[in-house]
Amino acid sequence: MRIIDDARAIAAAEGHSFESVKFLGPGELLMNPELFRIIEEYRKRGIILNIFTKGALLGSDRLAVRFHGQNGIKNARELVSRLATYENIGLIFSFQSFVQEIQDALVTRQNGGRIIGLRNYTDIRNYALENLFNSGFYAADGTTQRLCLINAPVLPQTIEDALDIYIFGLERGTPVITTPTMVSGLGKCQVGKQTTDAWHKQLIELYAQIHLYNLRKGVQTIEQIKKEEISSYAGTEPCNQVALGLYLRANGIVQMCPGRFDSSTIYGNVFETPLAEIWEKSPNRQLGMNPQMRLNNHCPAKDAHTPGENNVRAFQFGFYEKVMERLRELLKNK
Repeated sequence: MRIIDDARAIAAAEGHSFESVKFLGPGELLMNPELFRIIEEYRKRGIILNIFTKGALLGSDRLAVRFHGQNGIKNARELVSRLATYENIGLIFSFQSFVQEIQDALVTRQNGGRIIGLRNYTDIRNYALENLFNSGFYAADGTTQRLCLINAPVLPQTIEDALDIYIFGLERGTPVITTPTMVSGLGKCQVGKQTTDAWHKQLIELYAQIHLYNLRKGVQTIEQIKKEEISSYAGTEPCNQVALGLYLRANGIVQMCPGRFDSSTIYGNVFETPLAEIWEKSPNRQLGMNPQMRLNNHCPAKDAHTPGENNVRAFQFGFYEKVMERLRELLKNK
């Protein structure tokens, strides 16, 4: 929280507020026994805390009691209800496939004939969604800005589901984030498997179809899409997190964002250098001086800036322009 207070002080010195934090893995913040104390610390500071989660505790009574029974939680629905009372909490909920065999395989692994990970995850996830859909995370009109589904990374075995997942969420008043793999950690292996022209054509088609759905439903206008440009998170507000902030690891390392981890994207360590000094010198801050980057910085971690980078980046060179071109074709034909 001292680092968070440093960040608030930096923002105040620059004449704006420090509004939100996203907390992502490895690990699940919802499993932290000090979860509610942590939430309170952010609430006292007026900061929104958005938590990435696979939702296991929100759909398993056993796990909810195991990690938060000491806080008076008796089942998963109670945990969802308690979280919903904190107006500064948002959840970014993982959802990659409707097919149980595919979804379960993505959160487990085989080791010597044993399954490592949470068994029957899809059933638990679905129950968690029922709890969330019927909770205080939703407004009276059935919509929410406090919960979104995240279909990430989109993979060859899940891309056929991706448009249906997007529609599933929006028909229930729930934003959906859709994006391919990062290029750090295990994501490097995924990028290496997704270099074919056929895959990139599938990705372009998916993004174009999502935008076409938005236009048909009035979620976006064509003027808005032209102004904002294509988002790296298909169909949602453009990403500007690199232009507006930094990514801090638990070990103190500060980097561009979660999507890349290499010498050019590591900026320092807060246990060795004050955060203000790291921010002042960071390429992120320089990027944010451009108004268009503050609106949409695309995805510096995943974008290929030259054709030769196509084999090491999730988005091939010219991706956003190709999505717009395909969207114009679809609008013209339909």
